[in-house]
Amino acid sequence: MFSLFYGLYKYMFSKTEFHVLILGIDKAGKTTLLEKLKTVYSNSEGLPHDRIVPTVGLNIGRLEVSNSKLVFWDLGGQIGLRSIWEKYYEEAHAVVYVIDAACPSRFEDAKSALGMLHLLCFFMEEANIWT
Repeated sequence: MFSLFYGLYKYMFSKTEFHVLILGIDKAGKTTLLEKLKTVYSNSEGLPHDRIVPTVGLNIGRLEVSNSKLVFWDLGGQIGLRSIWEKYYEEAHAVVYVIDAACPSRFEDAKSALGMLHLLCFFMEEANIWT
């Protein structure tokens, strides 16, 4: 009987959880975007700009919007860290790719990293990983 009520409670009050990857090359503004999202959509104050340091590995941010939970994975964009991006694709529901428009000299690097992301998504789709 308990499991019936628990299942009903969970169905009525649980929120769907979505995982969102925030990707881009190093110093593109991924962590700044995550902190701004936290400031705008939650009661917590995000980090000020002068306290944001380059991400080594992963930053996680959680937001609740209407009846959904959003889990943001801000992955480091240094060349050596881009190889870990693929480990998060299978669980992701969305990808946000950040480009720093104030730094045109890095557009080619951002384009190359986005191209590798596109190739990886293509191979994962061909291998039926997402089906």
